[in-house]
Amino acid sequence: GPGSGKGTQCIKIVETFGFAHLSAGDLLRREIASKSADGAMILNTIKEGKIVPSQVTVKLIQKEMELSDNHKFLIDGFPRTEENRVSFERIIGVEPNVVLFFDCPEEEMVKRVLNRNEGRVDDNLETIKKRLTVFQALSLPVINYYSEKGKLYTIKAIGTEDEIFEQVRPVFAAFEVCSVSAMILSIQNKIMLLVNFIEYIITCNNRKGHPFKCPVELVHFCPGGSDRYELEGEYRLLGKILVKQEHHKNRSILFTLFLGQSQGQLRVTGPSKVSSKMRK
Repeated sequence: GPGSGKGTQCIKIVETFGFAHLSAGDLLRREIASKSADGAMILNTIKEGKIVPSQVTVKLIQKEMELSDNHKFLIDGFPRTEENRVSFERIIGVEPNVVLFFDCPEEEMVKRVLNRNEGRVDDNLETIKKRLTVFQALSLPVINYYSEKGKLYTIKAIGTEDEIFEQVRPVFAAFEVCSVSAMILSIQNKIMLLVNFIEYIITCNNRKGHPFKCPVELVHFCPGGSDRYELEGEYRLLGKILVKQEHHKNRSILFTLFLGQSQGQLRVTGPSKVSSKMRK
C-alpha cells in the first residue's frame, strides 16, 4: 500500500541486483506533467483515490520496457487490481517471477506518507485514506492470487531501511541463482541443438576430394561473459555457417560464432585415428 516503503526498497534492489526500476506511480505522474489528455484523466482519477484504467498504465510500462536495454524489470506499485493483473499479462505477455508484498500497519503508512513531503498530488490525508480503502478492497485479491501460485513473498515493512532489505535480499539472491541456472541450461540446450544441426551439414573431404560425413562432439562448455564452448570433430567445415575461422598447427580450425547475443567459439580438430583409405 501507499507508504509501505516499497519505493525505497526498489532502489536498493536495483543497486544490488541490476534491475531496471519501473515505478507505475512515477510513470503516471510523468504523464500528468506532460499535460496530455491521458494526463488530465489520470490526475482526476488519482485525486479521487481511484485506480487508473489498466490499459493506460500497462501501455506506459510497456513503452518503458521496450526502450530499456535491460532484460530484468522491477515493477513498483503494479498490478493493484485483478483487472490490472489480467491486462498486464495479456498486453505484456508474461507473468512476474517474484511478487513482494510489503506488509505495514495502516497507521504507520499514513504517518510515512504525510512525513515524506515530496509534493505529490495524492499525499494528503483524505486521499491516503481513500487509497488505503481501495487497496484493501481491490489489491488483496491480487496478493492472494500470487500467493496461491507460490510467487508471493511477504516482507514485514517495519524497521530501518537496511533491516527491511535484509528480508528482501535473500528472495532476489535465490531468484538470481535460479535464473543463472536456467540460463545456463537454456544455452546448453541451444548448443546441443546447434551440434545436432552441424552433424547433418558438416562435410569433410579426403585427399581425393571425396566428401564424407563428419561427426561433431561437444567437449567443453564454460558459461561466462562470452559463453565459450568448443566442439571437436574431423578435418574441416565447408560453407559459410560460422563467422570467423583460424587455422592452427594441430590441424584444428577455430571458429567464432554467435548464439543470440552471446559470442562463442567452436573448435574442429583432425581425428586421432583416420583410416588409410580416408587419407588417400
